[in-house]
Amino acid sequence: MPGKNIYASLQNSVRENFRENKSLHDLIKESANVTIQTPCIFLSHKSEDKEAVLELAQYIADSDLNYYLDIEDPNLQQAIKEKDHQRVTEFIQLGINNSTHLLTLVSEKTKDSWWVPFEIGFAKNGDIEVASIECDEILNTPSYLQITRKIKGFQSLETYISDVKKSTIKVSIEKPKPDAVEELLRIMKSPIINKGHPLINHFKF
Repeated sequence: MPGKNIYASLQNSVRENFRENKSLHDLIKESANVTIQTPCIFLSHKSEDKEAVLELAQYIADSDLNYYLDIEDPNLQQAIKEKDHQRVTEFIQLGINNSTHLLTLVSEKTKDSWWVPFEIGFAKNGDIEVASIECDEILNTPSYLQITRKIKGFQSLETYISDVKKSTIKVSIEKPKPDAVEELLRIMKSPIINKGHPLINHFKF
């Protein structure tokens, strides 16, 4: 089954919270203490890298993984439109708390981002694994990016996605490991191996 953006399930949580007369802040605190059963990747990026992050989100979904992408979250976008800074921050925190991993898109534009460092720091504080993938070749990245897992190349991305899936098997349903040959064939059939895949236009592969 293809993956999806989890904003819809978060909307349901927010509605239920309001029915119980709880604040969004309460929901954030509760979500920080919940073990996530289904893998989900929070996509951290600069807004100017929208085209690249949408391509990456689609690939993650095609790989049967869920993701959280802020530009597809109507609650967050409404808060931005209304300049409700409290709720903007809380919806971002809620998205991170309901994710198992955070993947940061790094480009020259990222240097001017206020939100990417915040999202990485919040994720690390919640013991959420952080990785990064470069859209441009950046020579001098800050230390907090230097110590993240770096995704470079198609095979590296495939391995990362495979590892994300395996990382939560222990807390959900124990599944048999695929035969090594079958796993290799799956990777070779993956659209990312095709040099014509749209991702090659955005990332340093």
